[in-house]
Amino acid sequence: MTLQIPLLASAIAAAHRLDQRLVGPLTSALGRTTEATWGPGDLLLRAGEANQGLLLLASGTVRVLLPDGPPHEAPQLSGPCLLGQLSVVDDSPRSATLEALTDCVGLHLGATEARALLAETTAAGDAFRELLHRSIFLQLADVTLRLRTAMRNRPGQRIDLA
Repeated sequence: MTLQIPLLASAIAAAHRLDQRLVGPLTSALGRTTEATWGPGDLLLRAGEANQGLLLLASGTVRVLLPDGPPHEAPQLSGPCLLGQLSVVDDSPRSATLEALTDCVGLHLGATEARALLAETTAAGDAFRELLHRSIFLQLADVTLRLRTAMRNRPGQRIDLA
């Protein structure tokens, strides 16, 4: 399957609530990626691995497995979405393992290419930084909402955040 980069750039911009004027530059940035596919049970990323870039999941669903978390409580993510974006920003090891639950198709942007794109003073670099910013912001907002819900559902109980 060959992904249509302009259509994917438009979908990812919409999913991350980006200004549609960024679609052209984002298309240029995504043109530096390589296409990848995964089948059910395949691991896209592994907890503890060094930063090898980020993935843009175009279609399919993955399960997020935390090193100490029970698999039955693992959150699921579906495309279009970014995966591994924090490692690109701070070069940290992966914090979770991502397992394909369905057939998945996506794009891979290597760590070296991602760092170069982050440093670029071009429209593509600006669009890429905005996408990373928005993706991380939305991820943090989701975690905050889930934490608030857990706190409301367990009044007076300590919630282990480790």
